[in-house]
Amino acid sequence: MVTAARQETTISYSDLVKQIQAIQFEPHDFNLFHLLGQISTREVEEGRGMLTAVVVTQDDGLPGQGYFHLASQLGLDASNPDAFWVSELRKVYSSWRESKAR
Repeated sequence: MVTAARQETTISYSDLVKQIQAIQFEPHDFNLFHLLGQISTREVEEGRGMLTAVVVTQDDGLPGQGYFHLASQLGLDASNPDAFWVSELRKVYSSWRESKAR
């Protein structure tokens, strides 16, 4: 995800799970969604935006519904999902562009 953020691109859930070596996930695995939720929560706490904004479905190129649900749980305004996602992508891209040393 960090690589995608630094390259200012996105990655599909399918491609993401292929890159994870430590544990096996399927693209629609509940455990994957839980992990992504933990990552996004931590990233928001650190002020970098929801890093998982870069993870999208192959069907429509957008994050899954869980992404927007989590955003609401984190107190973020995702009432306009498209605008929220674009805003978060920009924040994530900017955060990781500015921190190349990480």
